Amino acid sequence: MESKKDRGAGSKWFRYGFASLIAFVVGAGTVYGIYIFRPAEKEGIIRTAALFEGFSGKKDLEAKLEKIRTIRNGQLDSMKVAMEKATLDGPDLKKARRAYANSVASFEQEEQRLSQTYTDNIWKRLNGYVKEYGEEKGYRFIFGTQGSGNLMYARTEDDITDQVLEYANGKYEGDL
Repeated sequence: MESKKDRGAGSKWFRYGFASLIAFVVGAGTVYGIYIFRPAEKEGIIRTAALFEGFSGKKDLEAKLEKIRTIRNGQLDSMKVAMEKATLDGPDLKKARRAYANSVASFEQEEQRLSQTYTDNIWKRLNGYVKEYGEEKGYRFIFGTQGSGNLMYARTEDDITDQVLEYANGKYEGDL
């Protein structure tokens, strides 16, 4: 027969074991609940060419570049007309043609440099806007697609190009 002392010791272990089991279940349930109900981390894609082409800042810089191009073309046209009207011969004509060719080459190089500088500035600004957008909207990753194999497939519902473009233009134009 079992004594009260033996029954009490078993009951004590049962109570501690049961309390430990309950604490474990509650703890595991809490961790599971936190995992299930945590805010979902999102992933999105951006069609980088569409973002770049639609960005208002690009359009503004293109207008500046076109203005410079128009001024330079005017200068070249003036040089060409002056050269055609002049009664140059021999070495003077060669010298004028060389000056014109040098000016054309110089203007082309400067335009390429300016165009690259503008492009770099646009991407620097866009990258900052994409980062801000991602942080504000809770994105874990935002991938850029270029059609060159970096990202071969994404669902259309993951494409956030239009939203990011609207955000970037709003930031650029001071609306956000």
